[in-house]
Amino acid sequence: MPEQGRIVVAVDDSDAGKRAFWAALSLAKKLGSQLLVVSVIEDLVRTAGETVGEVDESYEHSRDHFEWLQRPMLERAGQEQVAATGHVLVGNVVERLVEFVREQAADLVVIGSLGRTHLLGLGGVKGYHIAEHAPCAVLIAK
Repeated sequence: MPEQGRIVVAVDDSDAGKRAFWAALSLAKKLGSQLLVVSVIEDLVRTAGETVGEVDESYEHSRDHFEWLQRPMLERAGQEQVAATGHVLVGNVVERLVEFVREQAADLVVIGSLGRTHLLGLGGVKGYHIAEHAPCAVLIAK
């Protein structure tokens, strides 16, 4: 990975997501890379009796939660003199993360070995699919 590159780190509120952040921050600091902190809100399926407004409210709540979760991470990156930005995406976790990595021309993706299934859930099959489809190297932090 070239110095001054871009590292995408996928985070949620799991221990694995936090480990992924710390691993990515350490690498970004050593390499002088930009850090892109990403959380993905899984597509929500409307259930019988749920209104569009209720689904929209759930998305908004999830977005607020991830922005709140990322805030101290971005602050810590700043303290470590690492340029970092936060991003909250909506959709299929694997598809949206891989698409984002391509759009950003990232050099590395860092994911946790396991995440919260309903939030990011990158362990197991999803982690494998990210590694399979990402256009760059993928580091799984344990």
